Amino acid sequence: MFEVFEKYLRQKVDISDEDLEVIRAASVERKLRKWQSILHEGEVWRITCFIASGCFRLYRFDKNGTDHTLRFGVENWWITDQESFNQEKPSEYNIEDLAATTVIIWQKINGRNY
Repeated sequence: MFEVFEKYLRQKVDISDEDLEVIRAASVERKLRKWQSILHEGEVWRITCFIASGCFRLYRFDKNGTDHTLRFGVENWWITDQESFNQEKPSEYNIEDLAATTVIIWQKINGRNY
């Protein structure tokens, strides 16, 4: 599935094969089943997540317990809680997939994104 990301990236920027290989080496492919959550409220988001196939929703609960979808992430796009990632603070959101999905992720380690 990295090929899906490679195609996406090459459409956006001119990148060398060597640089692409560095990006590939730092990435992990992960397959998720339908309705699997990758972020729960209160957790710190520490990954960059490219959606190779499938669909996610980012949502939160109000004070009455009703959930509200704020955005969707679809194939060939990204899903994130940028505020939690950048500030390393607990998220106010949840992210779950709406179908079986495959993602390419890069882990943030010691405050740096790899």
